Amino acid sequence: MRWIALTLVTALAVGCGDDDGGAPEDAGTTDAAMGDAGGELDAGPAPVTCDATEDDVLASTADAEAEAGAVLLCTPPSDLAATSLQEDAAFHGYEGPTLEVDARRWVFSFATPRADGDPALSSARLFLPAAEPEAPLPLVVLAHPTTGLGDVCAPTRMDARDPSNQDTARLLNPLVGTGHAVVAPDYIGLGTEGVHGFLNPEETATTLLDAARAAFALAPEGTLSGQVVLVGHSQGAHAALAAQGVAATYAPELELLGVASLAPPYFDVRPLSQLGLARTRAVGRIENFAAMWSVGQLAAETDANAYDVLGGDEREALVELYDTQCIDGLAEALAEIAPRVEDLLSRGYLSELTCVNFGTCESPWSERLDGHRAPLDPEGAPVWIHLGTMDDTAPLEGVGCEGVDFLRGMGHEVESCVFEATHNEIPLVTMDWLQGWIAALAAGEDAPTCSSEGFPSCGMDEMDGGVPDDAGVMDDAGVMDDAGAMDAGVPDAG
Repeated sequence: MRWIALTLVTALAVGCGDDDGGAPEDAGTTDAAMGDAGGELDAGPAPVTCDATEDDVLASTADAEAEAGAVLLCTPPSDLAATSLQEDAAFHGYEGPTLEVDARRWVFSFATPRADGDPALSSARLFLPAAEPEAPLPLVVLAHPTTGLGDVCAPTRMDARDPSNQDTARLLNPLVGTGHAVVAPDYIGLGTEGVHGFLNPEETATTLLDAARAAFALAPEGTLSGQVVLVGHSQGAHAALAAQGVAATYAPELELLGVASLAPPYFDVRPLSQLGLARTRAVGRIENFAAMWSVGQLAAETDANAYDVLGGDEREALVELYDTQCIDGLAEALAEIAPRVEDLLSRGYLSELTCVNFGTCESPWSERLDGHRAPLDPEGAPVWIHLGTMDDTAPLEGVGCEGVDFLRGMGHEVESCVFEATHNEIPLVTMDWLQGWIAALAAGEDAPTCSSEGFPSCGMDEMDGGVPDDAGVMDDAGVMDDAGAMDAGVPDAG
């Protein structure tokens, strides 16, 4: 049975309790990197001086001369009280042990390339314990789930309690409040110049790795151990898997210990091409995801107008909506402007999807669809993919079979555990495991175990196609009806 990835990321909410109460401390500078060149010390990058405002950081522009991972601008560190982290975490449903570690927070921009190699940048936040740790800490690179396409949807810009900030807060606050070192990038074009390359695996992968490079340049000497773990949820889980696949070649200097991918949209998205045959289909979360994914792929190719895929008559209104509305409530607002697929996506794009679906043309969209499941590095860091039994955004069967089982069939050793949780609850129910996992990997010990009970028996049963109704239940159509409904079993976004 084929599942469409569309529903996955559209329901995501993201968050980061980033209150920055208290007066900023002196920023200080990091020591210049030193290297050995022909027996002589070679001065590395200039020391990082953090004296910019947040507005300056977020208004940064790409520097064609900057190396990937270089810090462009940064703020002085600001104080973040454990009580604030605890209050924001509890607001978003956290019920674990009280968060007791005060932190410091930097906001910075860093150089990282677009998928086509053009220079670009991303914004990010670095969180470190306020008190000097007893021993250097591993760096957690936190890849956030879907927040939207507009600059206002960058977690760095969002209010800590914004509903679209929820799932990031569910990961970020408990990790920071228990004393972990965390860097949380926003991705290219999300909060800074350009358009967000939503779910473009190549671009988001290198952004995560460059964020780690920048964090090492920014952190005070002796704070970080040099070890790195990647943690992501939903969209961020997809990015973390892609980063594992290129880490050894793109950033070989990073000591990547492992990847925790929580409910990733890692499956075959080629059924998206059926939208070309479903022009009168009503617009909902699936169709919103399709539009965001399509914009994201073009955005990563900077010679293209990322919004060319949107419907001609309402394109201006659609662009404004995506620029101003974050993920919470986005699909509903979208349906008001573009009630049908033919109102949402341009005629030319729908025609191209149709020929891709039937295989009657050569189109870059065919390659983009096939490239959604980025390859892993079989010799790279170990991978854990965790799924929820009640997840109708990243369905257990869809991701289990077209993601985990697919990777295992290619010879990858992928651990996978199943939790009794919805998509948005996955960050909460995995937190204890995540903290034990980070500690174990940093100490060179075995990762904690968790249950895989309920993992689907992929390939054992033939299942009918059909189109899910609003409750996520498959109908028995299996073919396109007169209204242009799609077959292939698209899960409800939830």
